[in-house]
Amino acid sequence: MLEQEFESKKKFLLAKLPDYLKAKGINTESSFSCLNPKDTSHLPSMKYDAATNTVKCYNCNTCYNIFDLIGMDNNLSSFSQQFAKAYELYVGKLPIGFVSILSKLNSEREASFSTENTSPKPYIKEPVFEIADEHQKQNTFIPFGHNDAIKSDDVFGAKKIDESRFGHIEPEPFGGNLMNNERFNPSNIGSDGVSQQRSANAISPFDEARLHPFNARNTVASNTPVQPTFGGFGQAQNIASSLHNLNTPDEKNTDTPKLSDMEHSPFQTFSREDTYDYTAYIKKCCENVGATDYFRERGLSDSIIEKFRLGYDDCYYADGDNNPDSVIWKAAIIPYGTHGYVARNTIEDDSGERFRKKGFFNIYNHEALEQPGTIFITEGEMDALSLETLGMHAIALGGAGNIQLLMESIRGVNVKHHYYICLDNDAAGEEAANKLGAMMFQSGISFNRINLAHPYKDLNEALCSDRDTLSQRLSSLEKMLTLKLDGLKSNVPGYRYINSSEDLSSLRFSPSLYSLSGHPMVLRRISAALIRNSSKKCIYASLSCQRNALESIINANNQNLGTSYSENIRFIEYTKENLISKLITGVGSMIIQGHTDLVTFVDLTSLTEQEAAGIIRKIEDENQVLKVAMVLLCNQSAREAAEGICIQNLNVDISEGGEFTVKTINEQGRPAFFVKTSSF
Repeated sequence: MLEQEFESKKKFLLAKLPDYLKAKGINTESSFSCLNPKDTSHLPSMKYDAATNTVKCYNCNTCYNIFDLIGMDNNLSSFSQQFAKAYELYVGKLPIGFVSILSKLNSEREASFSTENTSPKPYIKEPVFEIADEHQKQNTFIPFGHNDAIKSDDVFGAKKIDESRFGHIEPEPFGGNLMNNERFNPSNIGSDGVSQQRSANAISPFDEARLHPFNARNTVASNTPVQPTFGGFGQAQNIASSLHNLNTPDEKNTDTPKLSDMEHSPFQTFSREDTYDYTAYIKKCCENVGATDYFRERGLSDSIIEKFRLGYDDCYYADGDNNPDSVIWKAAIIPYGTHGYVARNTIEDDSGERFRKKGFFNIYNHEALEQPGTIFITEGEMDALSLETLGMHAIALGGAGNIQLLMESIRGVNVKHHYYICLDNDAAGEEAANKLGAMMFQSGISFNRINLAHPYKDLNEALCSDRDTLSQRLSSLEKMLTLKLDGLKSNVPGYRYINSSEDLSSLRFSPSLYSLSGHPMVLRRISAALIRNSSKKCIYASLSCQRNALESIINANNQNLGTSYSENIRFIEYTKENLISKLITGVGSMIIQGHTDLVTFVDLTSLTEQEAAGIIRKIEDENQVLKVAMVLLCNQSAREAAEGICIQNLNVDISEGGEFTVKTINEQGRPAFFVKTSSF
């Protein structure tokens, strides 16, 4: 029964290949680029075959099922590990009974190789990693440590290197060149126990090839695989130990440097076969980080540089195929634990190449998922480090193609988080953020998609260019995300516009702000005329001298006054310091006494443009409560400030015949002109 269930689950997992491909951003309905890292044609020559649940390339004749691809993407060499990983992705925790079946299958496999008196053929396919190039906005899939410039028929050792210039050349690692599928050949082993083939990866004084018998350019493929004790930032969760040991010989490599040599290391314990331990190399680079200002110039704090073991290699060999001088980098080293790192070229060059990734990779700063609190998801390592510098918990995809890997990591932790997706502000980041958001939504994971970096491309650029703004956004992020702005109100009354002399004479104003602009003397005369002819209660707020000027106009024409004129006008005298308080008190008292249909004239002609602009904004704020018609008298210098806030501005002048001419903009936004006959 158990065997039948195992076969049933195996068929189920094989049928999940389309889902796995879609998670990698591949359209299974059409041809796509070959997934074989040795196929350098970059042609859309691979297609999904639903009949066999495989993908086939018609250029290199490669055929993969889901277990093959999972092995390549996660550096899992045995079927038992591949099956366990697939089961974890699409079903859940692997049953104990399946472990015994996988152990049995593995034993039978080893026995068959023993009968044939041959060594088991190693799993050669290397994982691929999507590297986002800053200069080319297209996705390029390349194997770890692989250089596109290296031709498929090249072998390490075939290049001619000037040893007098670059120093001695280290031996090729056991297992030969994985790039060219070379098998381990005992005949190539010399008396010193290492291969007689030569490698060019020996330029750097910190080069990992000098620190370990295996060349760091390749993942280890050996009859005695390294068993590193420690892992670190971004490492995947351990598969059950019984599965890890299915293909692992009993022998241990006691010469491998241990991370215990490092003091206060944040790296976590990790055990994995077929991985290289870069502990000593990372330690050397970390000790040399003071030789560069690269990380500090990118805004990172000293504590973050120390915490994340950032380093520097001023003579890094970047596996180029051109003139050796063009592939020696002054490289910033960002570790992914002890089994992988990113080298970033700190010097701009014509090639446009900026990154090299070596070793085993997962999500950068994966340990942050074990800590409580919110988690920011960024695209690049420097973006995550930028947020860590500002006190946040952040992880990085390390490439827009690692979304599925991130989802596995999130599902694999017991701590619940709220996530903020803040990928790069470009087409690739937009697409990846949409895909990640959709997957998190379907999985019921709490998240927000935010744009912290605007107007910059990414978070590190924002940190370097405007640190204060980025810090302010982070400190008030919750408030900004919950802020709800008002939408369109359907019950807002329409405003009245003054379109004729009759509208102006009858003071048909809405309870809002209007302005009259022009020469102060002209504005006082038209105000006196409007107040005289209106039956509404009017208030004139001004300085004492301005009130006197208005009253002199009124008294000079006293014989023409109506009997109710003196009852319709009230004055408010103010100073620049108490204008607002006097206005609130005076107008408020009239409202309380029952005079709600009133018009208040506020004389601002004595104020400068800057003073008038500030006062007008304050009057508008207070009138949101008072809700009365207010007419602001402004000189020409303050006209634009008044027009920016008031409902309508009337530009007033006086003709030689004593008539007021009024120019304005009507409710249709068109110029309007009319004449008001003066009563004085």
